[in-house]
Amino acid sequence: MREYGQIMQFLLEQWERCGLEQEFREFLLREIRRFITDAREYDIVLSLFPESLRAKPEGVAA
Repeated sequence: MREYGQIMQFLLEQWERCGLEQEFREFLLREIRRFITDAREYDIVLSLFPESLRAKPEGVAA
């Protein structure tokens, strides 16, 4: 199994509360956005790219 940092490990532990993978993904995205905002208080700037920037599989029209 892959090893994660403390923040991601904590978030993964919340998966049990979500039930479905889609619910967990929505929770994860919401909490990461919140973390990005909170981190600014410590002069840490993070960015989150929209999913639309992800590489498209070959043969799929944009």
